[in-house]
This record gives sequence, C-alpha cells and structure tokens, in this order.
Amino acid sequence: MIPKPTNPIAKLAVMISLLAGSVAHAQRNINAEAANDAAAIESKVDQWDNFPSGRMIQFSGHSWRVKGGGPNQRYGPGGFPFGASDQSVWVDKQGRLHLRVTQIDGVWHSAEVRLTEPLGHGDYRFTTVGRIDDLDPNLVFGLFLWEYQASYDESNARNVANEFDIEFGTWKDPKRAPAQFVCQPWHHKDSLHPYRFSLVGDDVLSTHTFRWLPKRVECRAWRGGPKGEHISDQQLTQWTYAGPNVPGGTPQVHLNFWCIEEPPARATPQEVIIDQFEFVPVKKQAVQRTITQDQ
Repeated sequence: MIPKPTNPIAKLAVMISLLAGSVAHAQRNINAEAANDAAAIESKVDQWDNFPSGRMIQFSGHSWRVKGGGPNQRYGPGGFPFGASDQSVWVDKQGRLHLRVTQIDGVWHSAEVRLTEPLGHGDYRFTTVGRIDDLDPNLVFGLFLWEYQASYDESNARNVANEFDIEFGTWKDPKRAPAQFVCQPWHHKDSLHPYRFSLVGDDVLSTHTFRWLPKRVECRAWRGGPKGEHISDQQLTQWTYAGPNVPGGTPQVHLNFWCIEEPPARATPQEVIIDQFEFVPVKKQAVQRTITQDQ
C-alpha cells in the first residue's frame, strides 16, 4: 500500500498527477473514438469505386471527378457504361462544362461528374445552355445531391442517399413536363414538382436552383443567367419541399446525362452544356433561425 501524504503540498501534487492521468486517458479515448468514426465513414462511403479512371476536371472553381472509365463496366443510373474521356466530358475555352452521350468503340456511353467535397446547406445554382426543354426522350439530364451509402435497402421508405434532384427529360413519355424538382423517394406524397417551359435558341440560358436548409428545400427556376432571378417575366417556377425526407448528412453535387436503358431515340450523339455552377453557403445564424422558425 502506498502511504497517504500528510503534507498539503504533497497532497496537491498527487491530485494534480491523478488529474493529468485522467485527462490523458480521456484524450486517448477521444482519439480512439475519432479514429473509429473515420474508419466507419471510410467503410460506409463508396470511395470513388465508380470513378476508376481517376480523371479530374476543374469547373466553376471546383474540382470534379469523372465517372466511369473501367473496361466493360456499367453503372447506374440506366445501366450503361459512363465515358471518362474528353469524348464524354470536357470544359471548353469559355469555362462551360459539356456532358455528351455518345458511342465509344461502338458502345453508347452516358456521362457524369461528381464534386470532390460536400458543400453543406446553401444555394445551389446551375445555369444551363440550350434547349434542355427538348431533350431526346430516352435521356435524362440530372443536377443533384447524392451521398453514397453502404446499403440502400430502405430507399423506398426514406431518403437513404440524402438525394435531391433537378431533372430534365420526359422519361419516354411525350405528355410529361420537361423538368422536375424531386426529393427522394419520388413516389412519396408531395415529393415531386414537375414544371413546363419552352426555350428558344441553341445559346439560350436558363437557371435552376435550390436552397437546401435543415428543414426544407426552396426551389426556383428562371430564364437567363443568375442575374435574372428577380426579373418577374423571366420566372419559370418556384416550389418548396418541407416533407419528412429533406436530405441530411453530407451529400455531394453530381451532374449527369444518361440513357434510360436504351440508346438515344434520335440515334445521334446528344449533348448538354452547363454554363456555370455557383454555391452560396447559408450562414450558421441563418440556419439556426430557420430551425427555430420551423419548430
């Protein structure tokens, strides 16, 4: 047995020593928990398995990985290969991103890029070029948030992938509107907002945007670039989703142009152009006010 010190100074020294030992032990536990959490995230999230080429591009001030590139590999959505070369994905001299559905070695390829980092709550603004209101009926152009997960078993019941979409295309149905905002699962009540519009000219701009907040997603679209947001006669639609499946987590932006299970009906290469992508973060104070207001 260690004798108890009787001197007050000696007692204080023992107490300090015991406290330091406790703090060091607690810090080791915190570090271990952090390492375990990081390992769990690494095992849960698909670490670029769908992006085997490793190709990166720079667009609108961000780094993006290009999907596909593996030999004879097919991916979702649509079940087609995705082209990772500049035949499918490139940025032109004006800084605009091109996604092309085309044949490579006789095989039709879709196209997709993914932002390398999550951006969080804020305004996601996509300005497009051309007739996105008149796409090939077998193709879909998507601008969306998505977070890879280890399992999607409950995807029909809840928003497992923290997905929110802006989608263009009629899904092989000429009666459908050419665009829609969607919170997944799409078949849940009030989770889908189709909108109709018409554009004129190959160089026409339109902007489609959503503001992702903790309790809702606010959506808007208008003709023209970002400066057209407040011009009344340029507005296309607005909609707010505030249901139970508002995305959480840390989803990243994806941009894709893909075949719905078969090649383009027009039987020629098809292309979409994104003029710019802009993200404006919502300040923490504004997020907190939003949470309070929604409670």
